[in-house]
Amino acid sequence: MEIPNIGPIIKSYRDNHNIKQVDLAKQLDLNVPALSKIESGKQKADSTVLIKFLNISKEFNKVFDFTSIFSEQDEPVPKNKTELLDMFFNVCENYPNAVKETFTKHKIGNVIRNELPQKLLESANLSPEEYKAYGSVGKGAWAKIPWISFMLRNITESTQKGFFVTYLFKNNGKGFYLSLNQGYVYYQEQFNSEAKEKMQEVTDYLKNELRTINLRLNLEEIDLELDSPLAASYEKGHIIGTYYDISNMPDEESFLNDFKMIMLAYSELEGIMNGFAYESFIESILNYKSLDHVAYVEQEMYQPDIIVQNKETGDTNFIEVKSPKKAMPRRNVLAVREALKNAEYQCEFDPGHFTFIANNGKPYVEGHHLIPIREYNRFDNNIDNPSNIVALCPNCHRALELGPKELKEKMLRKLFYNKIESLEQQGMEITFSELLEMYNIKRD
Repeated sequence: MEIPNIGPIIKSYRDNHNIKQVDLAKQLDLNVPALSKIESGKQKADSTVLIKFLNISKEFNKVFDFTSIFSEQDEPVPKNKTELLDMFFNVCENYPNAVKETFTKHKIGNVIRNELPQKLLESANLSPEEYKAYGSVGKGAWAKIPWISFMLRNITESTQKGFFVTYLFKNNGKGFYLSLNQGYVYYQEQFNSEAKEKMQEVTDYLKNELRTINLRLNLEEIDLELDSPLAASYEKGHIIGTYYDISNMPDEESFLNDFKMIMLAYSELEGIMNGFAYESFIESILNYKSLDHVAYVEQEMYQPDIIVQNKETGDTNFIEVKSPKKAMPRRNVLAVREALKNAEYQCEFDPGHFTFIANNGKPYVEGHHLIPIREYNRFDNNIDNPSNIVALCPNCHRALELGPKELKEKMLRKLFYNKIESLEQQGMEITFSELLEMYNIKRD
């Protein structure tokens, strides 16, 4: 999504705050010529630049006129053009009666599944190659909450897991919500009875992180007026959005601008994720109340490579693991949390090691799989469980990965013999020599 004509605004902000062009370019991850072209209007700024600019100038986003951005990019919608709104009116007026009729091949089903999603993409000039768009009226039977959803293909595959923009229709036909929401199934699988609580934590965190929230989209909560787990999951997953009362609808131009604005916020969320896996992103928010540790979480959860050090040069290298015989088991984000809690948030190599207090109010320690997760093929049981995870202070964790052979062997010896009983109880029977081999340590 390109955001034109913000160059003069950036330049005005820089001039008013006496910021050198070279300094602002560095903060925006641009070179000076690129920033100069953006400020002069010769080059358009994409959403990544816009988001970084808003994060730098937090007070400036209060007066940023996003509506003008889109109205200058696209042709204004004529006041008498109501084709899009008519389709929404059609859904609200006819769905309550449709549910009393035969489900199969009902006309309103195609409107919600296909026609409306495609019409919205087309009206907002969004590419179907970038966004997956579809709706649902249920599978085999009428849904109590029909919906239309839009997913950035590079971060979200379905409404069960990840972030998406959705229209949620009340089944009484009185209105519908536009919501930046998140998939509940992932939370349910990972956190069981705590799923809604964890989802709410992520919702609250992201509401404070997003900078591109238009005043029309600052609805704090949604109420689908249904006593059902599905309705509750949508309500807990709501991040930002608005409500449309069918008896008091805005004009089509305002309605479409709302959609564009929430898609801009969705694009900002993509930027906040910064290419990290969804699981790592969520775990960093829940465990650390911060995104500062998402890179560490990602490495711990997904890095199957072996870290080795060249004896002659001292350079660190990564050796890619060959294709596994079986698929890597799905990672259990609760395992690390339980292991850290069991260790009382102390370094298990030396409980006397000092560490700082993290945002969650606990001493900051990191989880490390004693038997590396890349070795899962050697065992019938899942090695991604608390019995195989040790808590280490950051310094010890780095030493175990990058330290000299003698230090790593000393650390592994203590950690292994502290864990050997619980490892064997979980079916992970190995010798200390075998563990050293897993760390590429050969005894002289």
